[in-house]
Amino acid sequence: MTRKLECSRRTFLTAGAVGALSGATGGSIVKASGITGEQAESVQSTGSRFEQPGNPTRGAERAWAAAEYDHLKQMREGAAQQGNSSGGNQSGSGLGSPTAPNFSNVVNAVDDLGADPTGGRPISQDLGSAIKPDTLILFPPGKYLLDQEWGVSVDGTFGMAGEGYKQASSPPESGKNAATFVAADNTRAAINFEAETGLLANFVLDQTGNNNSISILLRSSGFAQARDIRYVGTQDNTGSQADEDQSNPMCRFAADDGATARAERLIGKYIGLPGDKNSGGAPFFWVGESNKGTAQMGNCVSVGAADNGLYGGRTPGHAQVKGGKYVNNAVSQLRYDGAKSWADGVSMVVDADNYSGPTNGTPYNEKFGVQGLKTERRKYQEKKPSGAVLRNADVRVRSINSNMGAPIYIRGWAGSLKIENSRIVNQLDQTTIRAQAPGDGNPATQPPHNITITDSEIVSSYADPVIDIRGRENSSIRNTCIKVPGAGPSSINGMDIGENVGFGKQCNKGGLSAPDKVGASGNLSAVNFSAMDSGNGSSGENAQQHQQHRKQKFFQRVMSVIFSMFLLIALVVVGVVATLFYLIFGD
Repeated sequence: MTRKLECSRRTFLTAGAVGALSGATGGSIVKASGITGEQAESVQSTGSRFEQPGNPTRGAERAWAAAEYDHLKQMREGAAQQGNSSGGNQSGSGLGSPTAPNFSNVVNAVDDLGADPTGGRPISQDLGSAIKPDTLILFPPGKYLLDQEWGVSVDGTFGMAGEGYKQASSPPESGKNAATFVAADNTRAAINFEAETGLLANFVLDQTGNNNSISILLRSSGFAQARDIRYVGTQDNTGSQADEDQSNPMCRFAADDGATARAERLIGKYIGLPGDKNSGGAPFFWVGESNKGTAQMGNCVSVGAADNGLYGGRTPGHAQVKGGKYVNNAVSQLRYDGAKSWADGVSMVVDADNYSGPTNGTPYNEKFGVQGLKTERRKYQEKKPSGAVLRNADVRVRSINSNMGAPIYIRGWAGSLKIENSRIVNQLDQTTIRAQAPGDGNPATQPPHNITITDSEIVSSYADPVIDIRGRENSSIRNTCIKVPGAGPSSINGMDIGENVGFGKQCNKGGLSAPDKVGASGNLSAVNFSAMDSGNGSSGENAQQHQQHRKQKFFQRVMSVIFSMFLLIALVVVGVVATLFYLIFGD
């Protein structure tokens, strides 16, 4: 495929970039609940989304827009060199974009190409003639069979989308109204999607069959995106242990140097089997050696993957997470490191007691340890600059079945990490933030190695220590509330304690600089997190709240039944009176 060089970003905040910025999703916003135990609430998005609760910072949105604008600029420059001043393709609008390329040729998978919408024949037998530049294959609702790893590669603009993709702002629900790719039994199915400008959108991926799985490889030489995709069913096929670029995660990224591959609103709930990591179970997102550019995940939801929610610790490129929720995934919710790799406005939850997915005989977290965020980068310690960031994060660790490195765990082969405006709630009897010394366990990264924490809140009952940083020069904490009973300066090891750091259950110094921006944003209503967002106190307090909620619901149901009975009696009385009136006074 043609490989494009990355263009300058100096002028991206022009009308094109503003259009890309304004194309982000609307809909309901999930607001992170505060430490006092108030319930999570949904609010209707209005006005500028930068001012909306839970949204990532302008910097995160700017990075999203820059990737799109840079690619659009490359396309226009390339078209101008070929004598086409129009630029060929321009960003579309569409509520669910952020960007959607225009296509010269739109074909219907069923009516024009003869694909079987009942799942009786593999789609690979029918669609080959339409896999060419400037083409969109549109799929009407139906079931489309995948019986292999199916490769789609176009040197240009190409797309595959379910009907209604332009209006979509969340993945379709599973059912007869969705365009659904179904993995055949006993198959490790995949869509290996490769394009210079690519769109894969508005599908359900079904792995509910026997001994099967279904995944996406998103390969980009410019800007390719997969969006509004829902995974249903549990990956239950077996295979070898994960390799350097395994082929069976839910979504694998492979962007060229200077290119971007993006997943937007990909959702999967209980998609893996606990303890299956070494026999074919895979992470939701894999950013490995094949990714030389930037892999972006926006407003995605990963619940119960058999491996990390995001495994981004083995790439020479970058992993960027904007919004979204990562809950009870094995090993780590997020795993990344290095400059230009970050998470902004994300929620992470580890709560083994509230895991309600499949177990295959092995409870969640019984076989493998778990973390909220783990930072590390293997193989690229000396080739990749340091500078990972966690910003506006809501990290909650409530219960585990075996061991946990730490809610925030920095490995010995990780570089520096900034934690900004984040809330970390740790209900375990152990340290909340732990950093190994550089080189502990593997060769150290190039400097810097420091850990910095600013404008944040740490809530726990364990004070010995709250934070344990080993051998990382120039590490510091400031403007942060350590809301831990009995905590003091001695509860922080290996960091310079700067100004405005408060301690104790009622600390009155430091804290979040923007509380309403902490946690996930975007349309995440497709997954029910009520059990995990119901409060922030002890497990006993949560149980009391749950019991009270059940009583309230029971009372509401009783009142509803009583009202219905009174209404029925009233209707019967009216009917009887009307009948008597007719018998007495009627003709």
